[in-house]
Amino acid sequence: MRAMILAAGYGERLKPFTDRLPKPLFPLAGVSILENSIRYLARQDFRNIIVNVHHLAPQVISELESIDLSGVKIAISKEDPILGTGGGIKAAEPFLSDGEPFLVMNSDVVTDLDLEPILRFHHDKQAAGTMVLRDDPEKESFGTIRLGDGEVVCSIPPHDPEVKREWKEEWMFTGIQIFSPDVFSYLPNGMYTDIMKILYPPLVQEGKRVMGWVTQAGWREIGTPGRYLKTVSDILNGRIRNEFLDLIQHEGIYRSPSSSVDSSVRLIPPVFIDRSAKVGPHSVLGPETLVGPHATVGSDCKVERSTVLPHSVLEEKTVLRDGIG
Repeated sequence: MRAMILAAGYGERLKPFTDRLPKPLFPLAGVSILENSIRYLARQDFRNIIVNVHHLAPQVISELESIDLSGVKIAISKEDPILGTGGGIKAAEPFLSDGEPFLVMNSDVVTDLDLEPILRFHHDKQAAGTMVLRDDPEKESFGTIRLGDGEVVCSIPPHDPEVKREWKEEWMFTGIQIFSPDVFSYLPNGMYTDIMKILYPPLVQEGKRVMGWVTQAGWREIGTPGRYLKTVSDILNGRIRNEFLDLIQHEGIYRSPSSSVDSSVRLIPPVFIDRSAKVGPHSVLGPETLVGPHATVGSDCKVERSTVLPHSVLEEKTVLRDGIG
């Protein structure tokens, strides 16, 4: 199977940080969110992956070109102008259309979801689309997906009160979905379109099989500063596994020997310092703190429950708590 990662967007909810760093490149302790997604798919035997790019595209392309995974082909779909989820998938049709179902996921998702049973489910149900769903206390803010009998999706937000359909449960969409190739006929060429408006509603209205797979697997979304920092905290505290942390952990201190950290610096675990980062004298870092690639923390700084983004510079005596720098 082939897969697509949607990575072209502006990251509006993470502004102003995404004005200089695209959301897919936010660090997750040793890897960017984008590389984490690619490695996740590779572990589940996806060998052909395409990523669409637009906002700060040169940065994203450089990241993609630096990822070297044996046996995995990474293609790039450049968008100018940006095409939205529907237009982006349509533009990738030549890569995705090999006659088999394909997977699409948002670039800001971190999960340990096993995809194999979902792929079998999609095949067995002969579905046009399968949406991976979950329960979530914030599901109303995301917009709920309504399921009827037999895991069939019967309503997509915004729900039309004039259309009466029997539904039993409401769930949150995870941003992970599987499509059969006939959905391409619903997507116009070269236009900005949203699959939640132009694809799913007509599929449901026409009685096509749009299925919902409800999961309880671990799932995080980094679309807001709070959710991003919570995800970093979960990784550093071991609530989400990260293969890179296993290599360099020492009592909750994740630090490469090549990182430049002054001997007077106090590190309060858990804390991650990238191998290319620099930390000046007498600074205090942690807990739940991540210093990203090529970031610099000046002298006498205090950073806790925060992330210092790649290439950022914290001037001396900066205090950063529960934030992004």
